[in-house]
Amino acid sequence: MNEYNVYYIYTTMFICGGILASAISTFITSKQRKKIVLLEDKLGMWNSITYRVKKAGESAFNKMPMGIIVFNDEFIIEWANNYAKEIFSSALVERKIENLSKELQEKIDEHQENFSFNLYGKVFKVEHSIKDHVLYMTDISTETKVIENYKQRTLAIG
Repeated sequence: MNEYNVYYIYTTMFICGGILASAISTFITSKQRKKIVLLEDKLGMWNSITYRVKKAGESAFNKMPMGIIVFNDEFIIEWANNYAKEIFSSALVERKIENLSKELQEKIDEHQENFSFNLYGKVFKVEHSIKDHVLYMTDISTETKVIENYKQRTLAIG
């Protein structure tokens, strides 16, 4: 074997090895690139869903006919939805609950979880989440009036 033949053999092996290494590298990079694109698509989808759920939740909190009030340990309102603002006919954030209604403040102080109270001639059912400092208020004036009318029409024997 002559010196040039060995040189050609080694050169050919080196070139084939380089081509093989390049092909393997391209294959691996292609798989990684596909995986990255798939993960980016999933992330985009989740971000879209998260955004829509957040917006839907925000819309529900502001449009549902239930007043929601979040307050801190000092009974200062930190957040209230639009319906709660309508109930009290004022802005509520950074106001003390006792300034809105003494009756409401007393029931909260007594750690009552479910109670009713009167405000501006209406009756509100309140669910108080003591641990979370949240009040959920529902207007039950109509139901209360119907029950009262029923009781007045019922005959009683004495």
